Amino acid sequence: MKKSLLIITCFISTIGYAQSNSDVNSKVATLVAEKNYTEAAAVLQKASNLAPNDIQLKEQLANIQLQRRALGEALKLFTELKESNPNNVNYQAKIVEVQSEGSRYTDAIALAANINVKDIQGKENKISYLSMLAKAHKGINHWPNEIRVLKQILEIDPANMPATLSVAKSFANLDNYNEAIPYFEKFESNAKINDPYLAYELGLFFYNGSKFATSVKMMEKAKELGYKTNLTYYYNLANVYYDSKDFNNCMINLQEAKKISPFDQDVNYLIAYTYFETNRFKEARAIINEMLEITPNNADLVYFYGQTYLRADDKYNAEKYFDKAIKMNPALEKMRTTKMKF
Repeated sequence: MKKSLLIITCFISTIGYAQSNSDVNSKVATLVAEKNYTEAAAVLQKASNLAPNDIQLKEQLANIQLQRRALGEALKLFTELKESNPNNVNYQAKIVEVQSEGSRYTDAIALAANINVKDIQGKENKISYLSMLAKAHKGINHWPNEIRVLKQILEIDPANMPATLSVAKSFANLDNYNEAIPYFEKFESNAKINDPYLAYELGLFFYNGSKFATSVKMMEKAKELGYKTNLTYYYNLANVYYDSKDFNNCMINLQEAKKISPFDQDVNYLIAYTYFETNRFKEARAIINEMLEITPNNADLVYFYGQTYLRADDKYNAEKYFDKAIKMNPALEKMRTTKMKF
């Protein structure tokens, strides 16, 4: 009779534990959905204390600790898991993630040398590991290795937009816009861009890659999304229009910039250039005179003043101002035979 009671007691205990485990998972899922990782970790820690040999609970707790950036706890748990199962590559990969998240980039890269991505179980685990390995290479400014790792992510998931954007930015860091632009274009075409700062940043990248139409599109989108339209914004957008030979829109944005900072030299230079390019030489001279009132000994401006006459086929006045500029700065003598603007 006692034996039967023991069997029944054990059976009831097992059912109770299963129900308890299910309750824990349900509660943790709810907390994670609410992004309450601290409370989720507390629930898992309590459950793990009651069942210290439950690998699944320990894995969940380790992942939650990583998610909430309790990196010391995460590293301790993943190390324990790896020691209990040395052949589990996923645990080793998670340690790489923890080290990268904690800015221990060289340690992460060194450990990753022993990992074959194919041995990591699960698509999401592969992507998570590769993302953090890419971050480690980025952390030491090794863009080619970052690109190599990011491309591995895109082989697994071609539609991964964060990886696509990161590849583009890494090529841009290498000043390789021929490679960068296709990735930027893929991102711009497929991603939902709701961040005004990202839209503006993309506008600058497209400008650097000489994709002026897309640059304008992104910078205008940034404004629509609430980007602060300050002096820099209007000046940069004006430059995009200038380089795309849309002088009308260039001038519209320059006038907005001038309202904000009437004596900004860069803005006034570009206004003068724009008038010059559209053969409005009188207006160009008026702006140059404004700048000369502030910097009367600026030889470049005096030379540019002469160029407005030369373009208008007034060689007499052109030479007069060229001579004046060259007396101020003899190095400008060589400019007489060039078409360079200042």
